[in-house]
Amino acid sequence: MNKLNPGRSIQLTLLLLGTLVVTLNSCQVTTEQAEKMERPFIWVKASERDEILKKIENNDWAKELFESLQRRTGKTTSSGMIERREKVIVLPLVWSEDSSKAPTIKRFSTDTPHDRSWKKAKGIAETGKALDEAIDNAVMYYLTKEPKYAEAAGDMLATFVNAIAQMDVVEGYSGNRGLIIQEDHLYGCRLVGAKIPIIYDFIYPWLKSGGQVYDVANNDLRPFDFEAAQATFRTYISLAKNSGHLGSNWSVLESPSLVGNILALDDEKERNEQLPYYLNKDTERQESLATVAKRFVNPGDIWPESISYSTHVANLSTYLMCILDGIYPDLVLGDKYSNIPEALNVYYHLQFPNGDYPSFGDSKRHIYLDYMSYEAALRMAKLNNNEAQIKTLSKFLAYCIDKGHYKRDKLGNHSSSALKLLWANENLGMGEEMDEPKRDRTNHVPHAGLYVQRNISSEGKIKNSLMGTLSCGGYVHGHASGIDMELYGQGYVLGTESGMATYGTAIHENYYKIFAAHNTVISNGASASDGPWVNLGIETVKAVAIEPKPIEEAVSPKHSFVMVEFLDKHNLIKQADHQRTLALIKLSETQGYYLDIFRARSDTSTQYHDYLYRNAGDQLDISSKGSPLSMSDDSQRYQASGKIVWELQEVYQHPGWHYFKEVKSGKATEETMEVIFTANHLGNKPIYMRGLIPGGLETEISKAMSPRSFIAPHPYDTLPIPTFILRHKGETWKNPFTVVYESYEDEPVVQSVERLMSGGIFKGVKVISKVEGRIIIQYIIQQEKMEDEYSNKDLDISFKGRFGLITLDDNNNIKELYIGNGIQLTYKQESLKADEASHSAYLEM
Repeated sequence: MNKLNPGRSIQLTLLLLGTLVVTLNSCQVTTEQAEKMERPFIWVKASERDEILKKIENNDWAKELFESLQRRTGKTTSSGMIERREKVIVLPLVWSEDSSKAPTIKRFSTDTPHDRSWKKAKGIAETGKALDEAIDNAVMYYLTKEPKYAEAAGDMLATFVNAIAQMDVVEGYSGNRGLIIQEDHLYGCRLVGAKIPIIYDFIYPWLKSGGQVYDVANNDLRPFDFEAAQATFRTYISLAKNSGHLGSNWSVLESPSLVGNILALDDEKERNEQLPYYLNKDTERQESLATVAKRFVNPGDIWPESISYSTHVANLSTYLMCILDGIYPDLVLGDKYSNIPEALNVYYHLQFPNGDYPSFGDSKRHIYLDYMSYEAALRMAKLNNNEAQIKTLSKFLAYCIDKGHYKRDKLGNHSSSALKLLWANENLGMGEEMDEPKRDRTNHVPHAGLYVQRNISSEGKIKNSLMGTLSCGGYVHGHASGIDMELYGQGYVLGTESGMATYGTAIHENYYKIFAAHNTVISNGASASDGPWVNLGIETVKAVAIEPKPIEEAVSPKHSFVMVEFLDKHNLIKQADHQRTLALIKLSETQGYYLDIFRARSDTSTQYHDYLYRNAGDQLDISSKGSPLSMSDDSQRYQASGKIVWELQEVYQHPGWHYFKEVKSGKATEETMEVIFTANHLGNKPIYMRGLIPGGLETEISKAMSPRSFIAPHPYDTLPIPTFILRHKGETWKNPFTVVYESYEDEPVVQSVERLMSGGIFKGVKVISKVEGRIIIQYIIQQEKMEDEYSNKDLDISFKGRFGLITLDDNNNIKELYIGNGIQLTYKQESLKADEASHSAYLEM
């Protein structure tokens, strides 16, 4: 139990005792059917109040939340009629010619599917804020029973329901429709629809016991219009059932309004008739929870959209399931659909060491971790006696609180911020030793074709850890990217894709959503997409081999790899096969590098392939043999795609690289090249990302400034981003694009990279590094198939398999053998056989 400040404790105790007296004097319950379940019961039941008050009394964090809520609502309550009027008329009211008739609320129009101009319109902020404040006041009335809070909440509730009861639904685009947000229920349900029922539920006892609300038209107090309220709830139920489309997160975004308004119905029979439309009964435009849950078949599944959209589904579904399990215990939704709250854990396991998220599709880099969803999941786990989830969620929340990531005592600005005070669990096991929840070395998001590899440093986790991702898939809000790569270094996602621009704009459609905005390979200058979603249909990346397998233990503490394949099926010239291998090689707790190997081939005599990589920075320098590479202006090199006639969501200007600026190209060469990206504004020292391109493959290298990456680390998210492009004429299957990437501040450790070839076939690379004065020699063998063999008598190396590694010191003494996917690896007299089941093994000398 937390210690209390004596003064605050006495003050709060007197307040709570007073509220109990008020409660006893004002609790007049009728026997009408509407009150068979005593309100409130949506967020919490009336019977839970005493327990919540004890929680406030006994915990400093809850006391601080309560007092913050008290201070915030103190600014929104009124001491008389004049103030009550002032609070209401800030709303964007539309008056009738009959001045005695209640005004309606201004409508905000969305003329096109991508029009968001209404968000900045005068009156929109006031509309949302007024309802947020009304929820705060409604919660405070529940806790204190002081009429001033019910009056403030009731005045807003009455103004809105009296307005909406007079307003007709306006048909919009693509089956959408709306009221206050005209033509767009998707936004209107969140701005208004989901909030009104919560206010109603909390202050219902006050309204029923004779509490009067302010009538803005007649400037007096009148009884609340329950018929108008019930009509409003039915309107929002109908809007949710008959608006939007299936297959995206729309149904879930609309569900808080659907469920809230169903639960606000006073007729128990009507509630019971409508509730299946959330639980298990689909409409032509609204998916039920049962249908949503089909996307969460296995533990670890997440909603199949880009991560910015996916997180809402888990968060909101957990919230609603928690509400319903609290009201109807026999539903046991938390147990029936346990993989939905389990998805909250998946998002944690996708994060980079600095807390950023991998970008795939229309995503943001920084996504707010909604701790309230974890609180809801824990509450639901307790309701369902799910001991495993109780343990996991309690430990996670306790750790985040202990480390200051989750400010449990801070109220927040969201309309549901007061919910934390009601739902947050009192006992998390605080005071015990808090270990950071371990993230897996490898993770996989199937729908996005996303493969995550990480190697966390024990010395400066954020700065010195390694993490890389590969991804591509066809899904709602997905991008036609090909095998996209992101790389982490020095505390930042340096090798970044480009994120998303404004929906519907030419540059978003013809650059950010397609190949050229990603770190990928474009084949024949014509890599493209077709089919759903919005003609961005594309094949999903799948792993050929991976070690460690997702969520499994690694065999090596220093090494991991993934080999993936992708079919460029919709290429406008000729389809192409792509295969990419990304390996993480840790040399010490502060140093390591990435090995990227990309194979591509297309069955056309004129095939050519371009390897693209962009990195946050101020400049890009390219050199060969220790001297800057001679390059000349090449402004027309990538302009052909700009001549394609664009049709919104029908025809794209594939592959999108006509947006590249300041293009310069060098002559074809087989020499080793070095590229260095320099970022001067991320820390006290410049940060570098260096790419070593081993000789032996004839390429033309170009550099360009790509349009800004919206997800690059600041300030580089506002600037054009330097990019290099390697072009090889012919296939790159037998001898692939190969680059070793290393991020650093002072000096790089990788000294050289060279190809290992056998009979004209690429077999891997030799990498020499210098770590703390010691030379480290590594032979990394990478082959296409498990049956492929590499034998080098001069080096005394043999390997059968896809991926193997040998580490030597400067005297050629063996230090490590690693088989990521293979059968047997031999160096001189030392041989390592892989486990027959996993095809992997590790030996450290």
